[in-house]
Amino acid sequence: MSTGTSETLSRVVVTQQIAAAAERVFDAFLDVKIAQHFLFATATGETITAQIDTRVGGHYEFTERRPDMGDIRHVGEYLAIERPRRLAFTFGVPQFDPRMTTVTIDLLPAYDGVHGAGWP
Repeated sequence: MSTGTSETLSRVVVTQQIAAAAERVFDAFLDVKIAQHFLFATATGETITAQIDTRVGGHYEFTERRPDMGDIRHVGEYLAIERPRRLAFTFGVPQFDPRMTTVTIDLLPAYDGVHGAGWP
């Protein structure tokens, strides 16, 4: 008989083309004045707090006020900050689930017709 818990690990890959330099996109994730407009933001919510400690081991917190759900805190810790190509962090919404998810963002150059996608 097993009394332990079993968690299923999942991997989701999302690909998005953005018409901007990798440096600009990367920096937007770490600039609190920009990030508060798109990270964890919804159409009906209002970001009421936004804090980013931009270092490996640093934490972030965004609180969004939604008319249908109240205040929702999004929190996490930076695991990797490798400008301009990789950003990794934990993500969680503790009021709904104590578990944290790891998010990794890899910024790759688009296919340029010569070198192919992901060329350094």
